[in-house]
Amino acid sequence: MNASFGPYFFKTHFDSSKTTLDDRFNGGTAIIITGDISKKGALEIALFNYQKTYFRENGNQLVATRTGTVQVTMGYRWWLHPNYSTSMGFYSAYSFGRANTLFNDQPSMETLKTSADDTTEYGIDLAAQAELGSVGPATLNLDLRYSYSLTNKTHESGNHYGAFLGLRFPIKDK
Repeated sequence: MNASFGPYFFKTHFDSSKTTLDDRFNGGTAIIITGDISKKGALEIALFNYQKTYFRENGNQLVATRTGTVQVTMGYRWWLHPNYSTSMGFYSAYSFGRANTLFNDQPSMETLKTSADDTTEYGIDLAAQAELGSVGPATLNLDLRYSYSLTNKTHESGNHYGAFLGLRFPIKDK
């Protein structure tokens, strides 16, 4: 078993030219735990903590809301080479705190709701990882990840992509 800890930088997959909102890459933290089940594969559990932005359009109205999110991913990691791997998993994400409206180009009495107002979101995570180097038992790895939401509302952008820079340590030998 191995555990990786580190920062996670991500961005909601949305055409930002439609809004004046500056939505650069946001940061969070993550931990990824893998347990080898063969020489080519491992079970993976990942936990991400971040502030996620959701964009939703209805006609000519655009709303952007942000909320605190904890995402839990469970899946399988394939080792393509000792230093390179890919993974696929299913995730559930849980919002916490109050959803904040960051942008609304047509303020009205009733704000268009986004998934930031929901308690739970479900989706699929796809990732590719490379080991960048190691010192002693610690290994620095870069994990590029795309999270595809299965529960987006109509005309909502809730998918996101990002990079996790983790320091991996063995936590249990065979």
